[in-house]
Amino acid sequence: MGVSQDKLGQRTISLLEELVAEHQGEKFGAIFVFGYDPEKHGANICSLTGKDFFKDLKVNMYDDDIKDVLYRCMTGKSHDGAILADKEGNILQNDTGLLMHPEIYLKDKGRSGNSISTQFGFDEPVYARHITAKSISHEWGVRVITLSETTGHKRVFENGYTVYSDVASEIEKVSMFRNLYNHLRRKKVS
Repeated sequence: MGVSQDKLGQRTISLLEELVAEHQGEKFGAIFVFGYDPEKHGANICSLTGKDFFKDLKVNMYDDDIKDVLYRCMTGKSHDGAILADKEGNILQNDTGLLMHPEIYLKDKGRSGNSISTQFGFDEPVYARHITAKSISHEWGVRVITLSETTGHKRVFENGYTVYSDVASEIEKVSMFRNLYNHLRRKKVS
C-alpha cells in the first residue's frame, strides 16, 4: 500500500510539508518509524542526549497541536533522534538512536555501487538518516518516513523499499518498486 492510499502516511507527509512551508529558510530533518513495538525492537535503540518530548504524554499524529510538538522535536538539541510510533500513530518516544546494520540490507538486496547512496538505490547523495530509514524498514518490517535536512525531500520506506519519494528522478523507480512490492505482498497473502 503506497503512501497515497494510507491516511497515516498522508498525514505525516502533509505535516512535514506544512512545517517546511511555515519555516522557510530553516533546516531541519526528521525520521519517523511507524509500527514500532518496544518488546520486539527495544534492544535495537538507544536514547540520545536530548529531550524525549513524549516521555509521559499521550500524543497521536492526528492530534490538533501535533505540528508544534513535532517542530520542537525536530529542531531540539538532538534533532537527529528518531520519533517512534505504533501503527496507529501514537508516539511512544523521540530522541532515539536506531542501531542498524546496513550490511544486512545490502547483502539481502545484492546491492553494489560506487557510493553508499548508490548501493541503497538513491539518485542523490544521502546521509545517515535515509540509509538508517531504509535499513530499519527492511530489518523491522516497519514504515519509515524521512525529511531531509539538506534538501527538504520526503521519502517513505516499507520493507526496505522506497514506496514514496518527492525526488523527481526516483519517482519512476518508486512506481516500479511499489508495483513489485504489492505483487509480492498479494502473492504472500494468497
